[in-house]
Amino acid sequence: MSIKDKAVDALDNMKANREADAKRDSLWEMQALKDAAASWKDELFTVAFIVILLAPLVVSESQLQVAVAFYGGLPLWLSGCIGGAVSASFGISVWKKFKR
Repeated sequence: MSIKDKAVDALDNMKANREADAKRDSLWEMQALKDAAASWKDELFTVAFIVILLAPLVVSESQLQVAVAFYGGLPLWLSGCIGGAVSASFGISVWKKFKR
């Protein structure tokens, strides 16, 4: 087998692997969308963020300062868990798109 034939075979294998990976990812994404159809997590996080954004318009400044101090004092591991839950809710694939 010549070097050219080996190179062509290697490229064919890489292409086949890439296509198989794309199909597997597509199937996984479709299943995730089906599973998320009855999920309430996205709506919960959306409402929570809206409440956080609207809170300064509703509560007094002293109440807001107390809330910020409370949330600022939470352990780092809890912040990581909340971030992970939000990421899982909206999809890690979205993060991958922004990462590029």
